Amino acid sequence: MSDPGSDPAGRHQRLLGIALGALVTEHAGITFSGAPVTPTAFGAAVIGEDLAAWVILDVRQRDPASLLGAVMAWAIRAEVRSVRIITDIHSEVLSRRAAHWDLEVSVWLREGRSLTMCGPAPVGPVRSPDPRHLAFVDVIRDAGVSVSIEHGVVAGEVRGLEICRVVDDPAGAARLQVGVGANDRLAFSMLYEGEPVEQSLVRVEAEVRTHRSLGAARHPLNQLAKERFLRWYLEQSPEIVGARSLTSEPGPVPRIGLSAASPCSAIGVDLTGKPMLVICSVGIDLDVVPYAIDARLQAGSRAVVQPLDGSEGPSRLVIVVPSRDLIAVQKDVAARIAPDDQWEPVEFVGIDWPAP
Repeated sequence: MSDPGSDPAGRHQRLLGIALGALVTEHAGITFSGAPVTPTAFGAAVIGEDLAAWVILDVRQRDPASLLGAVMAWAIRAEVRSVRIITDIHSEVLSRRAAHWDLEVSVWLREGRSLTMCGPAPVGPVRSPDPRHLAFVDVIRDAGVSVSIEHGVVAGEVRGLEICRVVDDPAGAARLQVGVGANDRLAFSMLYEGEPVEQSLVRVEAEVRTHRSLGAARHPLNQLAKERFLRWYLEQSPEIVGARSLTSEPGPVPRIGLSAASPCSAIGVDLTGKPMLVICSVGIDLDVVPYAIDARLQAGSRAVVQPLDGSEGPSRLVIVVPSRDLIAVQKDVAARIAPDDQWEPVEFVGIDWPAP
């Protein structure tokens, strides 16, 4: 049998463990002779006698902020009283999300052998789109495509899947490009050069809508942005989650890309008129809870969640996932979010979602 540490991934994780032990010994003055460094899905971790945990993140292929849910799940299972997270990449999002738990969580930036504590950063203002890009909104709508404006980007979606985006060409002119993702937009522009964009949009919208239909056969077009497909479904039938109405809301941070799964947000009111912030996710996603923290902060800063009918009291924060994807550890992690007088504790709703 081969040595698990002989492969590149194993060697890297072993090096992470060595680095973590050295850093903690040097900066905390603690020798962990009786508490071995443990390899984890997010990197490596060690727990001291005082139940203070130190973890180091493996950020080779992932944004540090996307690992916080896994760290918290581990910390809760380990019953530690504090968590110090070490990362090689500074992340304001990670620092901000780490500040909202009922146990002490801090973030430290590693530069060589030095550690610098990273304080939480506020949610930034939502970037406004270029007015020249907004000129294409009517073109998108006239093709039967939903307009999406997020973080300064004007795009068009069909049941949650982006099929066009307004971009600046090399000469600086605003253009509406059709296609699913940057590579597809480029290929589409070459294959259908000279075709009116309005005609292209109508054709692509019809094809995508066919595949992004409930009960449709599995197809690449209905396997992308599944959390946004779920959000679209809830917007059509908000009563499924006890809402009177729901509207798409930009997330607290821009999406990385169409192929990367990421939770998404919607705002609305429940059947009693109480404000709701709904977070949609598909798949086993531990990051959905830290994302909900950020979405809650953003909603508060923008004051986008408003009551109806004189409803008073804190707003509701509801995480919606397919029933098969609802796991106990998500609820455990959510239960450790620090209380906020403006918000009720996080709720989870699992639904039978008839998607491909």
